[in-house]
Amino acid sequence: MNSIAKLFSSRGLYESQCLNVGQVQHDISRNFRRFLSILFVILILSSCLACAQDGWQKAPELFEALQIKDGSWVADIGSREGYYTTRMSPIVDSGWIFAVDINANALKDLHTNLRSADIENVTPVYSVEDNPMLPFGTLDAVLIRNTYHEFTRPTSMLKYVLKALKDSGRLVVAEAISENLENTSRERQARSHEIAKNFVKDDLEKAGFRVIKEVDPFTESRHGRHFWMLVAIPQKN
Repeated sequence: MNSIAKLFSSRGLYESQCLNVGQVQHDISRNFRRFLSILFVILILSSCLACAQDGWQKAPELFEALQIKDGSWVADIGSREGYYTTRMSPIVDSGWIFAVDINANALKDLHTNLRSADIENVTPVYSVEDNPMLPFGTLDAVLIRNTYHEFTRPTSMLKYVLKALKDSGRLVVAEAISENLENTSRERQARSHEIAKNFVKDDLEKAGFRVIKEVDPFTESRHGRHFWMLVAIPQKN
């Protein structure tokens, strides 16, 4: 009898363990499905946010203004983590991009993003406040987007940009300005990390550029401010 009891007791324990294992597997499967569902939602939301940002940033319009194509040599001044740099990379393809920034941490993030995306046609450049550190006479286009207002030596920066451009090159500048700051001093605008188009236009002409296109507004107003865009070429053209 004791043997029979032990047998049934062992069998019951085995069945109980099987049920527990089955329950654990069911819970794991349910939790995994829940995780996949959450991940799917996150990916969809991220994609939507990225699309919304792409639409607001107007990267295609900026690239069209730059007239970049396969083989172009370009500089992205104020590249930060590489939003525009990484999007220009497949466009210039066999060309080259100099991603310029004065912030060392931003360039570290850029390095990480370039490795993650397996991008090889970009050189990160650590610049100084009065010189973007670009090779002379080599660039087809230069982009300065939401960075010009940070320049403490704009005349010097522009003169070096002019030297870096080919005779046929072009410069595109895009900046933000609030409606209530548009007619204030340059210093007041700088405190809000903004700058009006006319200040930059004057700087460009003094540095040896000729503005060939103005788009204002370049973007729709958001929170009381909008972006404008200037396209400039060397004056001798």
